[in-house]
Amino acid sequence: MNKQILNTIGKMKNHKPKYYILRISIFTILFIGGLTNCSRIIPCNLSAGLEPMKQKPAPDFLIGHYVPDAKTTEMIEGFKNGSLNIKPDGSFEMKNIPVGVFDFDAYYAGKTDGVEAKGNWKAIEHEMSTYLSADLNFNKNQTDLEGYIVSWQIFSKDDRAVILIPVGDPDECMSVRLIKE
Repeated sequence: MNKQILNTIGKMKNHKPKYYILRISIFTILFIGGLTNCSRIIPCNLSAGLEPMKQKPAPDFLIGHYVPDAKTTEMIEGFKNGSLNIKPDGSFEMKNIPVGVFDFDAYYAGKTDGVEAKGNWKAIEHEMSTYLSADLNFNKNQTDLEGYIVSWQIFSKDDRAVILIPVGDPDECMSVRLIKE
């Protein structure tokens, strides 16, 4: 009887469950995916405390002077004096915005030099969200960036417009939040 038990145990050691390899493969793919793309599994909450604009607001809601909120000045070095001025004629000016906000290489190099940009803007709707679409023309003495077109999502907080500008790698969960004064 002991011989029969030992034979059964020996066979069990060499026996793999029917879907063992499939289960291990799926687990491995999910685990590696989770490590390389954490912001998709764990939300960034860049827009925490903000209400998304589902319909394009009247121009008066957007026109005005914007400054970084407290969250931005804590997260992004060199951003305390940055500003955005949206004008009624469809133009805008950005002042003292760290170059790393617009340039990946500068961001990863830790450059916080402020740059200026001017351009034109308009609000657009897309799939129940509103964006500030703009073309940026940078001061050539400060950076060599050119041909820069953006769409930044518009939110509201306490009946004021907030523009969310993603910075760097999306998995790092960094953004600039400019709030209308």
